[in-house]
Amino acid sequence: ISVTKENTTIKGSVSLTKTDSATAAVLAGAEFELQDSTGKTLQTGLTTNEQGVLTVTDLELGDYQLIETKAPVGYVLDNTPVKFTLDETHQTISVTKENTRIPGIPNIPFTPDLPTVILPETPMASKIVKEETEMTKLPKTGDTTFNGGLGLLLFTLSTGGLVLLRKK
Repeated sequence: ISVTKENTTIKGSVSLTKTDSATAAVLAGAEFELQDSTGKTLQTGLTTNEQGVLTVTDLELGDYQLIETKAPVGYVLDNTPVKFTLDETHQTISVTKENTRIPGIPNIPFTPDLPTVILPETPMASKIVKEETEMTKLPKTGDTTFNGGLGLLLFTLSTGGLVLLRKK
């Protein structure tokens, strides 16, 4: 009888939450590098999501550290390693990393309020012209008036009359 038994490695995971040291608000956009206990880089470009969380899965049991390589906008880079150990009793680890805001940068971006424009009340503002009269009807672009054609006709007739009178 032949019996085969396959052993599977126990895998672990780590979740890092990035927060503001003063307000404890979560911070998105921080980048980290995963290293083993000897300082060998295993993964780079690990970024916290909109909830300020970074999760790394499928890690062998052992000692690791996360090192911040890029701080969120407006915060000081803190490259102090966040060390953790994955073992049979602690296969899922949650750690927190705080950042300090750069002094002088406001917490909330300033957006100026737009001024409110109040127009004065005029007597004509409440009246609506319902009928189009000669006074309210404006000419459209390219409109011609009948007066120009009438003037041209009178000019032609008078010139023709003068020519006829000279011939006699």
